[in-house]
Amino acid sequence: MGRKRNEKPRLHKASGRAFIELGGKRIYLEAAYGTKEAEQEYSRLYGQWLANDRKPPPSKDTETPGMTCSELAILYLDWAKKYHIPKEGEPAVEYDHCRRAVNFLTKHFRDMPAVKFTPLSLEFLQEKLSEHKARNTAKRYARPMIRKYINIIRDVFRRGMKYHGVPAEIHYALFSHEHLKRGKTKAHEYRKPKLVPDDIVDKTLPHMTPIIADMVRIQRLIGCRPNEVRIMRSCDIDREMYEDVWVYYLPRGEARYCLFWLLH
Repeated sequence: MGRKRNEKPRLHKASGRAFIELGGKRIYLEAAYGTKEAEQEYSRLYGQWLANDRKPPPSKDTETPGMTCSELAILYLDWAKKYHIPKEGEPAVEYDHCRRAVNFLTKHFRDMPAVKFTPLSLEFLQEKLSEHKARNTAKRYARPMIRKYINIIRDVFRRGMKYHGVPAEIHYALFSHEHLKRGKTKAHEYRKPKLVPDDIVDKTLPHMTPIIADMVRIQRLIGCRPNEVRIMRSCDIDREMYEDVWVYYLPRGEARYCLFWLLH
């Protein structure tokens, strides 16, 4: 007895498109989710799947089968959102990097079949990244950030092999592309931040609110980042282990983070 027809179009929240799964393969429909066109397209694909002995329907372009770059991007962002889970009290920085890098890919190669993406395509994206200005600033992306985004785009195609949308040779060919070299590109380098002299900090503290001033004192004593001071909670500080020293533990119960003297 055959399997019942229980698969229906579902909504992909990130794109608003409808998708179905046939034979373990996710297929994105051209029509928007919830429309009559989506139901008709689903019926057509389901019929092709049955007629093809329950195998994925043939690609529209028989010469270049497989997924498009936009379909790979959707699958990758689905994975990245689950994998890059932010720490408590911190923003999802790594996922944001993935999203921005993938946006560059889909902006220029949205409908290109993944099998046609070459190292020259990756070099083109690298040039566009070098010309792009970073968010909320007039500065262009620094060379290390461009390198990071190119590696993310490579990872999109690496994970595409899992869904049989990218042949292995396409992924490995992308490693022939060379990253920008220090001193060999117009992309700028990150500047090493300069230390603020203690006398300037001492003169500034009286003009701060009490809470902000204490945060500055703690950061100066233990050498942590501003966001690490911001997520400190009183329940994570042990005041009884030592007489005049507080011990701070990370919120997730990891190993001891730092020791600092009591502030009066």
